[in-house]
Amino acid sequence: MKRIRREPGKFEVLKLFAALGRHEEFVLGDDESEKRFLEIISASLLRNKDNSALLHGLRAEDLFQYVAASLGKCILIKQEDTGEPLANSENVQLPDYLLVLHDKSRFLVEVKNCNKKEPPCKFNLKKTYLDKLMQYADIVDSELKIALYWSAWNQWTLVRPYQLECSNGKCSITMLKAIKMNEMETIGDFSVGTTPPLILRIVADTKKSRSIRKDGMGKFTIAGIELLCGDKNITDKTEKTYAFYFMLYGDWQSDKPVADIEDNKLVSIDHVVEPINKTAEQRFELLGSMSSMISRRYRELVSTPSGGEKVSIHLEPDSLGINIPKGYKGKALPLWIFYLRPNYGKGNK
Repeated sequence: MKRIRREPGKFEVLKLFAALGRHEEFVLGDDESEKRFLEIISASLLRNKDNSALLHGLRAEDLFQYVAASLGKCILIKQEDTGEPLANSENVQLPDYLLVLHDKSRFLVEVKNCNKKEPPCKFNLKKTYLDKLMQYADIVDSELKIALYWSAWNQWTLVRPYQLECSNGKCSITMLKAIKMNEMETIGDFSVGTTPPLILRIVADTKKSRSIRKDGMGKFTIAGIELLCGDKNITDKTEKTYAFYFMLYGDWQSDKPVADIEDNKLVSIDHVVEPINKTAEQRFELLGSMSSMISRRYRELVSTPSGGEKVSIHLEPDSLGINIPKGYKGKALPLWIFYLRPNYGKGNK
């Protein structure tokens, strides 16, 4: 899935000039109009760059398209809330995206960020806002779904509007209910597990100096890099790619590197990732959902050394995940794949 280039520097700037010009009565080619246009843009950027609620919402919208594209079930992802559409009613709100899947089914998605961490982790939305979204969905004859990014937990859920409980002008849903009703599987999300631990091993060259001094310091030359799953050495190229991705973006935790020293000489250094808690008598542990791993990679890519965040990233939208074929059978890296479907319960579907 590739982004269709539209030369934003050519088209979007002129469209923005026209949109602002409808209210400001701009004239293209008029020096005062162009000066006022630049002043409005500058003031808006200055005013909103520290608006955390707005920025987190926009970031969640941008992140969702990367998640949806990388999960692999969409053939089209179109930003829906662009321009100024004409309607015979003011009670209309454009959702963020239109998604079309491989089976040609389609639905609209409104993306929202919820950064609450403490129970009950409830997301709230004004009923009037939801009603406007529903009115638009009804006009274009498409189903509407709400994508919620629980950013403090790095978790995505996709729910239907009627699963929100509405009262006193407010509609809400808890994170636990959203997980129970989650439809992210429809766009390709899944959870994956393997045998712990995953190990990246740096092997010392035995033909060169690798002695450890009395002060604990020493120099060595790297002879090779190995990846291990449990006690098995991973040699397959594809499995190495999977294992390294899981180490970087899965939910398992890493501790300090562990050095293997024999006769005061370094043999290897292990970087180990494993789950904090292990399940007794179970061959595997879950690494997390693919949508969470994609989100973790996205957040890494937009972060800067100064602590800020980039406005966008330049990778193709479908490049942040990994493609695990249906029926995949691992060799040294066994995988357990779970497609989690919503539990509507009686009378809730």
